[in-house]
Amino acid sequence: MMSRWMGCTAAAVVLACGTEAPAPADVEARTTTLDSAAMAALPELRLDTLGVVCVADGYDHCPLESAWANPLSNGRIALWEPRRPPMILDKVGNVIILGTADSASRITSITTKGSAFQAVIVNGGWTLARLDAEGRITQRTPLDVPTPYGAVGFVGSLPIRQNFVDLRAPEGGALQLVRLREITDTSGTVLLEARVSWLRETDVGLYPAPLFATMPIYAIGTNGAIVWTPTAGYDVESRDENGRVRWHVLGPDGPAITPEQFVRREAEARELLAASPLEDDDFAAMRAAAPAAHPAITGLLLRADGAVYVRGVELRRADSVAWTRIGADGVPNGRFTLPTRTRVLHAVGDSLLVHVPTEGEPWQVRWMGVGATP
Repeated sequence: MMSRWMGCTAAAVVLACGTEAPAPADVEARTTTLDSAAMAALPELRLDTLGVVCVADGYDHCPLESAWANPLSNGRIALWEPRRPPMILDKVGNVIILGTADSASRITSITTKGSAFQAVIVNGGWTLARLDAEGRITQRTPLDVPTPYGAVGFVGSLPIRQNFVDLRAPEGGALQLVRLREITDTSGTVLLEARVSWLRETDVGLYPAPLFATMPIYAIGTNGAIVWTPTAGYDVESRDENGRVRWHVLGPDGPAITPEQFVRREAEARELLAASPLEDDDFAAMRAAAPAAHPAITGLLLRADGAVYVRGVELRRADSVAWTRIGADGVPNGRFTLPTRTRVLHAVGDSLLVHVPTEGEPWQVRWMGVGATP
């Protein structure tokens, strides 16, 4: 995706929120490799519902379709859906509605600023909005996003810029993540630059992506620590805020893409791009450049202590997705499954804030606990 910044997700090129991971001692990075049998032998973790934050009935401010979260100061969490006022959750379970639908529309990222708030708003252009303690916008400042595919926002209170660079390079462009001192800055410290071989720009825009194209997936901590996927296999690398590799976990690749899946995906691409000038040779090239297997990882969530939750392969029509928990030391230590449509928004220790559909389809935001199975 270049998707626009929509807050904290575990998706590939939308900035994903984490929390502060501690800086390790200056030691050699640890690599752990697991085969399919070792992954299956990880302890199965139990999931328990700890409490419901809200139920989306369409009349309140609970997210209906897309929920986003960002950790704030004093143990609070911002929870929101674009075009709805943000909800501020405190650590004792209180919920505060911030502002109105008019003031909150198009908010894609929000954090605290002193006793008040600041938010990134996307509405034709990119704007930094200052909000008072009640959520009223008191100031607007245009933000410079340097490329058509760029994005800016906050992880905690840390300003991050996402760019795609070198799009005319023969080896393909690169996804670049930059830590800023201020959200209004246009340059800063590069946290990650990951080459994407198929990502190329022409005079009329980005070249069509291969069928089943993959992008690096990442999550950033509030101090600039990062976890990401260097390849489309089960491949997770953790770096501290200074760019040092802390650990690396390798596992089995995703399942092979079947001929039937290729046929279905090409038909979908032809329908989606029906108005484009693409010809049969272009679609043949998209198929020839496609990977052989589904990506083994489809999401990452970085916890405050450096532990990571890894969302596994997602297959069409599958009801559930397997998750793995990797400890701060880089050792996988548990697994569990969640319904495919469940989105994990944030983690506080072994408590997960999730957005999940329920029977009858009303979506809920709830806390779930992850624990050992007795």
